[in-house]
Amino acid sequence: MNHSPMRLIVLVAVCIPSIHSCSASPTVPDFFMVGSTDEQRTIGEYYRREAVMFRQRADEMTERVIAYRQLFGEESEWVSGARVLGEFYQQEARERERLAEQYQSPSGDHVQPAPSPREDRASPK
Repeated sequence: MNHSPMRLIVLVAVCIPSIHSCSASPTVPDFFMVGSTDEQRTIGEYYRREAVMFRQRADEMTERVIAYRQLFGEESEWVSGARVLGEFYQQEARERERLAEQYQSPSGDHVQPAPSPREDRASPK
């Protein structure tokens, strides 16, 4: 086989950029960083509305617990189910409120979201 130096130079010139691009670490976008203050305010308002909605649902579950207790007794699955659902709604409301604060903070700092209660229960201890 006859390898000319020019062919070797072309091969190296083609392969070196490819190897470099494969070894470079990719840039991961920060989805929690928001560009403008208006966008931050809009996202914060969305999370505040979500928090209000979850608090309303939690209040409804509290009312249902009282009604179910009268109808079915304290040990009823209806009562325990409504109580657990109400607690879930309260947790979600607190998380949405935390996210709203994060996006509406005057400093514009952002914090990585806390793990959801579901992720906390799924992790081994």
